[in-house]
Amino acid sequence: LSARQPGSCIKPLIDYAPAFDTGAYWPGSVINDHKFEDGPDNAGSYYGNVTIREALNRSLNTVAWQVLQNIGVDTGLSYLDAMKFQKITYVDNDVPALSIGGFTDGLRVVDMAKGYQTLANNGVYDNKTCIIKIEDAGGNVVYEGENAGSKKVYEPETAYMITDILKGTFTATGGTGRGLGLSNMPAAGKTGTTNSNKDTWFCGFSKYYTMSVWVGYDTPKTLSDLYGS
Repeated sequence: LSARQPGSCIKPLIDYAPAFDTGAYWPGSVINDHKFEDGPDNAGSYYGNVTIREALNRSLNTVAWQVLQNIGVDTGLSYLDAMKFQKITYVDNDVPALSIGGFTDGLRVVDMAKGYQTLANNGVYDNKTCIIKIEDAGGNVVYEGENAGSKKVYEPETAYMITDILKGTFTATGGTGRGLGLSNMPAAGKTGTTNSNKDTWFCGFSKYYTMSVWVGYDTPKTLSDLYGS
């Protein structure tokens, strides 16, 4: 439940899915990937004009940055709020670095799993848990499970398009997890690595399960040669 910087795993949730919901962007939309002043660096090369599909598969920081700037940082944040993400502070409002995971306090691993679950569930957020209630020895209810039902966060078409793109993490040329998909069924996912390899992530889903994995030290320190893949 600790908060850690989510790196590129946040891109589908705060950048691209909200952008698709506006109707102004789709997987084939072309954006110029280049180094620009006061913007982020890519982990690798710059590719010029690329589609959003390729940009997400290659995890290009400059494209994610531009997309969130264009739709509005607060618009992207509103989606995380709708999925009850915790640990977000007022200091994060209107901060472009959120597009590549630069949160003040970070995000919880369980919230990242809920975000990807929403994509897997056709854009519908479900806050149910397996805990119904907890009673003390006297039979008094000390905790009531949050089973408030579900609500639509992303448009179904958006969830479908993002899922289709995220399959390319394992299959596309330049996919950050190329060759690491499941052998017996389709899967979709996203890798994430923060500055100095202090936090590394994988978030993804199959037809049956959604998962979020974080690797790092409790007290952050660099892990050499460790990446989200």
